[in-house]
Formats: sequence, structure tokens, C-alpha cells
Amino acid sequence: MVGTAIFHEETTTYVWIYNPSTHQVENRKVEITLDGAGGRVSVRSGLSRGEQVVTAGVHYLVEGQKVKPLQEPAVTNIREVL
Repeated sequence: MVGTAIFHEETTTYVWIYNPSTHQVENRKVEITLDGAGGRVSVRSGLSRGEQVVTAGVHYLVEGQKVKPLQEPAVTNIREVL
């Protein structure tokens, strides 16, 4: 998970989860640990395997907002120019 996916409100840490059946986001409280040497963030609890975490625009979303995931670049799209 990218560090930009994590945001804080007061003393609580959250991420946005995308629900593919409703196309909406919901914020989820998570517990994290920081690896000072590597500059990495690990989520200790709050997520389940297979959930889609929003990694862009997290400070502009609101609970229940409808969103559309970006398409993955095609394998033949060299340097992602298409």
C-alpha cells in the first residue's frame, strides 16, 4: 500500500476502501506501524485480504462518494503513453 493512502483525523488513522458492488468509498480505521529505517508504513489491522484501498485523492473524498477506479495500463502500452 502506498503511504499516500493513509490519512489522519485527530488521533485516528484511516484509509478509504473502494466497494466495487456500489462504486462507493468508505473510510476504515486502521492501525499502522512505521519502519523508521526503511520509511515504510505497515497496516497491522483494519483491512481484509482482497479489499481495494484508494491511493489517490484521499483528502478530497467523502463517505459514500461514488468513484471509478483508473484502468490498468495495457501490457502493450510501453511507457504508459496511450
